[in-house]
Amino acid sequence: MPIDYDLFRKSLEDGTANEVLAMTGGVAVETLLEEQDDDRVWLQLNFEEQDRLAEMMQEYAQRVGGRLVRDDASCIVYFE
Repeated sequence: MPIDYDLFRKSLEDGTANEVLAMTGGVAVETLLEEQDDDRVWLQLNFEEQDRLAEMMQEYAQRVGGRLVRDDASCIVYFE
C-alpha cells in the first residue's frame, strides 16, 4: 500500500497531530498512517518511506517545539 504523503502532511498541518499530541504527549508515525487505513508499523516501512516520513515529522516537531525520537523501532514526536 503506497503512502499518501500529501494526506500525511495534511494531518501534521490541519490540527490532527496537535490533538493527538495534546491527548497523549506524543505523535507516532503509525497514528497518522492509521488515518490512511495503513496498519503497518515503523519496522514494516522501507527505508525510503521511513526517511521521508521522519523528515516530515522533524519539520512538525520544530513547529510545535517538540522533539523527534527516531530509532530502529519507532519515529515519534514528543511534546516538550
